[in-house]
Amino acid sequence: MTAPHTTILYVRDLTQSLAFYQQLLGAAPLEATETFALFALNEGAMLGLWHQDKVVPPCAGSTQARSELCFPMRDRDTLLGTCERLAAQGVDIAQSPTEMPFGLTFLITDPDQHRIRYLLPN
Repeated sequence: MTAPHTTILYVRDLTQSLAFYQQLLGAAPLEATETFALFALNEGAMLGLWHQDKVVPPCAGSTQARSELCFPMRDRDTLLGTCERLAAQGVDIAQSPTEMPFGLTFLITDPDQHRIRYLLPN
């Protein structure tokens, strides 16, 4: 079995989410259509944004799919600096930097309330 390399988030407003992730990642998508956008992350990982009303096949049940992305950080200063930079850009910090059993972390949410965790593991 191969390891997954693409995470796809179902979004309500692709234009809004595309702008959010371009700012967050500091990069343009590799591809973008009216219904889908794809970003390259690190080490071959990819992030897709798919308009929730255009997902094929459609999701059964609720279209309010949620998820969490986790971005590992290399050191404490980088994690804290990233939190400060995002807050200064107006990003909602859902959890300020906090020591958790698994490490130092903070959490933001995107326009669709997907959770994005930054983590310095123990």
